[in-house]
Amino acid sequence: MKKALCIMTALLMLTVSFALAEANAPVDDKIIERFSDTWVADGLALEIWAEDGAFHCRGTLGDGEIESDEDSWEYAACRYDAASESLQCADGTRTHEVYDTAAKEKKVESTATGLTAVVFFANGADKLIWNDSEGMTGNTALSRLKDAEAEDAAEAKRFVGRWGCGRATIDITDRGDDSYNVRITWGSSAAQSVEWAYDCVYDGAKKCLHTYAPGSKTTVTYAEGGDIESAVKEYDDGQASFTIDGDGMLIWDDAKENAGADMRFERGIAPGTQVNTLIVEGSFVVQIPVAEGNDGWQADDMSQDDSVVKLYDADIIEDTFVARYDPTGDGDMAVCVKHMNGIACDEAFTWDLRVKGGVVQEIIGGSHAQAPDEAELNPQIAGDWQIDDNVMAGMTIAKNEGRGWALEIRSAFPKARVFRANVCFDCERNALVFNDGIYYDFEIDNTPEGKVGEALASDVEGSLALTADEEGNIILAWYNALETDETARFHRPEGWDEEE
Repeated sequence: MKKALCIMTALLMLTVSFALAEANAPVDDKIIERFSDTWVADGLALEIWAEDGAFHCRGTLGDGEIESDEDSWEYAACRYDAASESLQCADGTRTHEVYDTAAKEKKVESTATGLTAVVFFANGADKLIWNDSEGMTGNTALSRLKDAEAEDAAEAKRFVGRWGCGRATIDITDRGDDSYNVRITWGSSAAQSVEWAYDCVYDGAKKCLHTYAPGSKTTVTYAEGGDIESAVKEYDDGQASFTIDGDGMLIWDDAKENAGADMRFERGIAPGTQVNTLIVEGSFVVQIPVAEGNDGWQADDMSQDDSVVKLYDADIIEDTFVARYDPTGDGDMAVCVKHMNGIACDEAFTWDLRVKGGVVQEIIGGSHAQAPDEAELNPQIAGDWQIDDNVMAGMTIAKNEGRGWALEIRSAFPKARVFRANVCFDCERNALVFNDGIYYDFEIDNTPEGKVGEALASDVEGSLALTADEEGNIILAWYNALETDETARFHRPEGWDEEE
């Protein structure tokens, strides 16, 4: 009996020894390499590493925000099972943390022990499934962190460019450091606009851009000639997020005032308006897709001041307008590209650049201007106008069949004459501009209606700036480049009806 017992004991010990040897056997380096990484997806993160041939696992579930709840796992024992080609994890602990608003920090609310998990690859693909014993991690396919970051970067690029909805435009610029500058311009009238500025990062789990720092809202009022008369900051504690819906439309969620409610922004609202900006090797690069043969885009040559940046080159390369600005010295400087349609600028982008250490480091601001749709502007400017306090001088503006408007001014005092020109809206100057103006002699008694006398001057340049009086009524202020000391302010005649 004693002999039999000794034999059985020896066999049992031998079996245990074989089992322990199998469990503690060094894992093949290829298996270690395949599993070892940080794996992420939709708020889940699982870190796997190996030490002395043994695996270790720890994971988290949460959105990474300090004010959000978070669960974290630590598994003390993980072994590779060759039969199922999986990691068998045991002796796990889960910690649940909640945010304490009073202490303004996370605190442990509960723990769970004795947990297990199985980690395996999904159908042979390079995607990992982490199934915990409580069912909290589900069957979500996790990607390697570097692959997820590449996917997120590609998704984030979808946001870059120009989007429009009605009179509002959103310009999203890639800063080159995984952050994005978002600027929104809402033209409330010809003399005023509202601008929002946000600094954002991309959230791969939520598939959105969201602010990581307070944003601002500014109301900008323009003076005669298009210069900024005032810029009043309404607030500087804004928060916002941006998503792209199933139809490819950009959605703006304004957490401060809900200004983007019921608005859906369409990419590239007009030809040539999709703008991409990059910081490449310390230089600032602007890229704008253009139609074949389109040469209307121009870049500021910095001839007035190139102490901070200078224009290296601006040209059309493979149907893309490309402008590059190289740093020349530390400081802040604005650069501008604009599109000229004949004599008028119909779109302009400005970026405020910060150069430090001999490289362009970031975009700290900027602006965007675009000529309004002529059909929308026409009711505001077409029709009859009268010079202030002078019933003997009047102006008529009529829409051309093509682009722009035909303008005629008739004056009996101080000189009897007629002035005619074709005008177009220039968004940089916020004005109607002309360069083909002609003065005619006008003899009131002898000239039939609609006829004019001898041309006294031609190719006259000037502008009609859109501004407003104290009551908010639009006024046209005339700037005549031929006689710079002569200006006039036009208002609607008394009793004028827009529908006439």
